[in-house]
Amino acid sequence: VAAELVMARVHELRMSPTVEPLALEALAPEAFAAREHAAWLHAVAVALPGGAGRVCRDATPDDGAPGDLACDGGGNPVIKVAWRGHSLAGPGTRVLFHEIMP
Repeated sequence: VAAELVMARVHELRMSPTVEPLALEALAPEAFAAREHAAWLHAVAVALPGGAGRVCRDATPDDGAPGDLACDGGGNPVIKVAWRGHSLAGPGTRVLFHEIMP
């Protein structure tokens, strides 16, 4: 699920939005982008226990937790998703990221 959410956001960021012409006239591009991002954040929170997501620059993208995705402002842009879950190693925080290469 986390990988699907990350890749959905990658796709959204790479593609131009297609909306009804009337809706586009009523909504500025920045507002449309903010609405789409808010919908993605909601999907992450609903689909993953304690889920949180962020699009940021991060030189160390494999760190962070749902309350602090630890974006340091360096490195390439990344899409990060963190949640609380279980694995073979036991309970804990999981982080999945996708680095957007220039």
